[in-house]
Amino acid sequence: MNPKSHYVAFGLFSLILLGAVFHQNLFSNHHFFATDITTQSLPDRVYFATHIRNGELPLWTQGIFCGYPLFAEGQSGVFYPFFVLFILIKDANLAYDLFILLHYWIGAICFYVYLRVRLFSFWPAAFAATSLMFSAYFFSFHIYANHLSALVWIPLYLAFFEKYLQADSKRWLAAGSLVLTLQFLAGHPQFAPMGILVGALLSTQLWKQYARYVLITGAIAFAVSAVQLIPHIEFLLHSQRAHGLPYKEITALSMYPEMFMQLLFPKYFGTLSQETFWAPRASPEENLLLYVGFALIVAVVGIVRYWKESLPEIALICIGALLAMGRYSPVSGVFHLWPLTFFRYPSRFCYLIVFGILVIAARELNLSFSGFSPRKQHLTGIIFVSLAVASELFFGLMPPTGFCSPKSQPKLELRPMERFVSLFDALVSDRIGNGSRPLCTKYNLFREIYGGDQPLLSPYWHSRGIYHSLIPSGYGSQFQTGDARIDEPRFLDLTNTSLLLSLQPHVSPSWKFEKKEGNVYTYRHQTQGAAFIQRPNGANLPCETVYVSDELLRFHCSNERPGYFFISMNHYPGWQFYVNGEKTDASTAYGFAIFLPVPSGENDIALHYNPLSFQIGIFLTFVGLFALTRMFLH
Repeated sequence: MNPKSHYVAFGLFSLILLGAVFHQNLFSNHHFFATDITTQSLPDRVYFATHIRNGELPLWTQGIFCGYPLFAEGQSGVFYPFFVLFILIKDANLAYDLFILLHYWIGAICFYVYLRVRLFSFWPAAFAATSLMFSAYFFSFHIYANHLSALVWIPLYLAFFEKYLQADSKRWLAAGSLVLTLQFLAGHPQFAPMGILVGALLSTQLWKQYARYVLITGAIAFAVSAVQLIPHIEFLLHSQRAHGLPYKEITALSMYPEMFMQLLFPKYFGTLSQETFWAPRASPEENLLLYVGFALIVAVVGIVRYWKESLPEIALICIGALLAMGRYSPVSGVFHLWPLTFFRYPSRFCYLIVFGILVIAARELNLSFSGFSPRKQHLTGIIFVSLAVASELFFGLMPPTGFCSPKSQPKLELRPMERFVSLFDALVSDRIGNGSRPLCTKYNLFREIYGGDQPLLSPYWHSRGIYHSLIPSGYGSQFQTGDARIDEPRFLDLTNTSLLLSLQPHVSPSWKFEKKEGNVYTYRHQTQGAAFIQRPNGANLPCETVYVSDELLRFHCSNERPGYFFISMNHYPGWQFYVNGEKTDASTAYGFAIFLPVPSGENDIALHYNPLSFQIGIFLTFVGLFALTRMFLH
C-alpha cells in the first residue's frame, strides 16, 4: 500500500474511533466541565473570541483584578491557528470540546507520523498512536487546553528532525520551526523544552546534528511567535515567577512511588468520576497520568526481547520517572536549579514515560510482524489495536463521559467556594501577608460572559497573581505624599471590589448586606469610588468618568488646588498617562494602584495602554515570517 494512503487510512480510522468514543460531547448535551475549564480556559477564550468577532484584539482587560494583561499572560493562545474554533463557533462548550478532541486526534496523527518516519510499519504505528490518543495522560489534559495543544506537537517536531537527517534540507528546518512555533503560540511554551529533551535523550549519538536543528528551529520559532512571547516575557518579569517559584510550589504535583502502580492497576487510587481516592496524597491531576493499557504488556515483552535496541527509550523512561517523582525523587535537588524553578508540577514529565513505553511497544510489534504475510499482519494488527482501545476505555480511568456534565447544569459551578470564602474572610480580618494577590475590579469576567447572580468574586484570586507585592503586608501604607493612613473598609473601597464573601459580618457604610447562605455573608459595594483626587487635607474629590474601555480611560476633574489623581487599577508597564494632553509619569500607590499629580483647575486625564513589548513582538514576528518563508522556498 502507498505510504500516503496509510496516512489517510489511519487519519480516518482514528477520527471515526474518536468520534464514536466521545459521541456525547458532539451530539448530546454533555461537555467537558471541571476546574480550570470553568475558571480559566473557557472564559478567557470566550472573552477574546467575542472581541475578535467585533474586530478588536484586547491586550488588557478591566474584568480581572484591578485590570490584568490577559493577552500577555498568553494561556489563551489567541494567535494559535486552532483558536479559530472559538471565533467561528458561538456555542462555547461545543467549541471547547471540539478543540480538545481535535488535539487528541492531532496527537495521534503526529505520533503515527513520527513512527512511520522511523520506518515502523502501519499496524505497529497505528497501535502505538491509538494507545496514545486514549491514554490516561492525554485524557488528563482535557482540563488544560493550552497544555494539550502544546504537547501534541512534540512527535512531529522529532519526525522532522529524522527527515532533516535523511535529507539535509532547509525545508525540514523550516518545518521544525513551524511546529515549534505552534507550541509557543498554543499557550504553554514550557512543553517545547520537554519535547526538545525527549529528542536529546533519543539522539545522543547525533547530538551535533540535533543541537544545530534545535538552535536554528528555536531561533526562527521564537522570532515568528515573538508577538506573543515578548509580552509574555515582560509579564513573567513582573509576576511571581520573576525570581523562580518556591520549591514547595514547583513540586506540588509530584508522583510518589506508589502511583506507578497505575501502569498495571489504573484504578488503584480510584477514579475521578467516582471521586474516590485510596491514596491520601492523590489529586485529580495526579490520578490520571500513567495508564497506557495493553501497550504496557507489549512493551515489557519488547524490552525482554530487544533490550539493546530499546536502551534509548529505557533511558527516557527512567529519566522521566525521576523527574516526575519531584519531591519524592532521589534527584529532587534539580528543582532548585534554573530553569526548573520556573516550572510547576513534575508529574507532567510522565510524558517521557508514556512516550518511551509506546515506542518500545511499537518496535516489538514491528519486528514481530515483519515475518507475517500481509493478511496475517492486518488480522493481528486489528486484534492488537482493539485490545489497546478496549483496555484503556474499559479498564482505565474512563468511561469518557465520567468527566463531563450535562449542558443543562449551571455553566459556572461554585464548588470551590470555600476556598474563596476563606481568602476573603482573611482579607476582612486584616491578615494579608506579603505575596498576597490583587483584588478584582468592579466586575468580574465571569459575570460579563455568563451573566447570572452568583455571589462570587473572581476565581482568578486563587489561580493568578501578577505582582509579587501587589498587596504588601502593611497594606495601610501611606501615599507617597504622606497622606493619612487608610483603614480597612477604605482599602476595599479603593480596590473597587463589587462583591464580598465573608464568614463574618462586615460593617461599613460602603457595603450593603444582600443575603446569607449558610455561614456565608454576601455584601455589595455601594460607592464604587475608583477614581478621585486625593487632597492634602485627606478629603477625596470624585472625578467624572468621561470614557472607559479596556485600554483607554478618560476622566474629568475640577479641583481648586493641586492634588493627586488616584485610580484603583494595576500600574503595569505599557500604560501611558496624560494630563490635559501632556504626557506625564505616574507613581505606584499602595503597592499596586496608579497615582499621578494634577494641577489646580479643570483637568482632563487620560490613561492609554500601548505596550512597547507588543510593538517589538510584531516587528520580530514579521522578521521571523520572512526568514521562515525564505527557508521554505530555498
